Amino acid sequence: MHLNLTVKEKSYSKTDEDGRAIEAMCPNDGFVYFRNSELIAGQLGKGTLGNGNKGGFFSVLLRDYKAHAAAACMNRVTKLSGRWIGNHGFSIGISDVQPSDILCEEKEEIIKEGYKKCDEQIKLYNEGRVLMQHNHLSLR
Repeated sequence: MHLNLTVKEKSYSKTDEDGRAIEAMCPNDGFVYFRNSELIAGQLGKGTLGNGNKGGFFSVLLRDYKAHAAAACMNRVTKLSGRWIGNHGFSIGISDVQPSDILCEEKEEIIKEGYKKCDEQIKLYNEGRVLMQHNHLSLR
């Protein structure tokens, strides 16, 4: 699988430091160039990877090499990103993923209401008063 792709990133500049027009090789590394699946120039950003446009990296993979190749590449980028941010001091604590007290209270209330409705239906069934939904006949 060989991917060839050129993308102008958000940081792409049409002129160099002297004001001369440039087509490629942006001084801000905003011109991304892949040749035979190797990154030749540029910095990868949202525009390169794919922000909904058809010219992004993942869109080209999907179009040319189908969903499995795009998914495999996304998985590799995910692993690389997770490793990189972990090695550079990013951390997540248990308090970052625990639900808030308000959310826990709301969840408890919803569960209590559900149990109450179930208990009511069980009581009606035991009394022989459960009605079928379609023709309103008793189950007994």
